[in-house]
Amino acid sequence: MNKNTFALQVGEGLVVNGDIYNIEANNQPLLITTHGFKAYREWGFFPYMAEQYANSGMIVINIDFSQNGVVDAEKGIFDVDKFRSVTVTQELNDLKAVLDNLENLLEINSIENWNGEIYLLGHSLGGAVSIITASKRNDISKIVTWGSIGDIDRNTQRQKDDWRAKGVLEFENRITGQMLYLDVEYLEDKIRNKEKYDLEKCISELNIPVLIVHGDKDFTVSTKEAEKLNNAAKISELCIIKKANHTFNCRHPFTSSNEILEQAINSTIEFLKK
Repeated sequence: MNKNTFALQVGEGLVVNGDIYNIEANNQPLLITTHGFKAYREWGFFPYMAEQYANSGMIVINIDFSQNGVVDAEKGIFDVDKFRSVTVTQELNDLKAVLDNLENLLEINSIENWNGEIYLLGHSLGGAVSIITASKRNDISKIVTWGSIGDIDRNTQRQKDDWRAKGVLEFENRITGQMLYLDVEYLEDKIRNKEKYDLEKCISELNIPVLIVHGDKDFTVSTKEAEKLNNAAKISELCIIKKANHTFNCRHPFTSSNEILEQAINSTIEFLKK
């Protein structure tokens, strides 16, 4: 398998880093995978997952959003200043930039076996980014979400008031103990675009197949959100995996796969191969 790394400039000082996985086979569709909040392309299961999809006969592009701020992927350490300025709108712009530059990225990396089909797979917030993106384009063939949120506006009014009063949201990265911050613009961006980023509305506008994968032990994003997306979609399959948490029972650093993760991967491959 070939694996090439690229850096795509998407704005002043903003770069989308990514890995392209490819095997020597003809007529392959292309899958773009996107991470969620506080994650990155090298987090946990992402590289392993990308390899499995590539081995199944897909060109896979696994990306970092430009403002995820990760500076040490192995230890999970972030650039605090870069991370605090992230917005959903910028992540949407990042994915758009990758999609708009696909042919150039493939040409630079000497990949000539793409059949023109594009699939999106997003985990958690990345699922929302994938849904919104596909609703605004006509070049996406299929979407898969893993543990996706069902609503962009997830804060209580009390949380919003406190966030606005302080100008920043402070929280601890439980894995590393590093203190992280989000500027209030992250909140205001979501509120300004609440109607445009309405996930039920966006998914209802899709005329392409959607697979919604979710764990029944996901205490970060409830299965009710998966059911809400499934009910709103025109063409969808809901795959609830028993005993699976938000990260499909994986941690970082990734040591080995497990039955839960394999079920999620195999269900995805089966759906994308139909």
